[in-house]
Amino acid sequence: MTGPFNDAASLISILHHIRDVLSEDAELSHRVGLQIKETGQNEKRRYDQLLNYQGPDDTTLTLLQENHTMIRRCTCILLYEFQARHRHLPLDHPDVIRPLTEIISNCTLPKIRNTIKHMITVGSRLKNLEKVFGPGVAVVVGCDIAESTWSKVLPKKDDKFNKVIDHWRSTSLPELARKYASMQSTVIESQLCIFERLMLTWPGV
Repeated sequence: MTGPFNDAASLISILHHIRDVLSEDAELSHRVGLQIKETGQNEKRRYDQLLNYQGPDDTTLTLLQENHTMIRRCTCILLYEFQARHRHLPLDHPDVIRPLTEIISNCTLPKIRNTIKHMITVGSRLKNLEKVFGPGVAVVVGCDIAESTWSKVLPKKDDKFNKVIDHWRSTSLPELARKYASMQSTVIESQLCIFERLMLTWPGV
């Protein structure tokens, strides 16, 4: 076969012309219903996306921050439950601290001890809220209010506590707490099992 359509350079030139015409006339492009793309164009576009990457987007950063907060709250309940079950164990034992290093890293031992004590206090507050809303409250209470506000300012009982609880009952918190109760309980119980298996390896326990 001979002629202009048997010449690669000529074909490329014709296809480029057709592509240019279609790119300038949206209606014609729609009627034709075809796209002309160079081989590897999609791969190049995707590779360019990698080169233009600017780091995690705002949505991802928000999710990471919120998830970190939820995990830390579950850990607070975990430590509270662990202490309640095993009051004879030292909270500064290396095997207690090791699973928390991602949350309380780069701390001196005294600071870690204080951090664990603080987390147990927060855990006790969360357990108190669980008495009202059930398991699940730790992961759905949200981040709009600083943790220190409801973990320190909110008393465990009295008229102020009841007033806040009555207000919280009027929000979506109770329903969401019920929805995510199983997930929160599963996370905490699974970690408690890990801690208790670790206990078997501790000297003198």
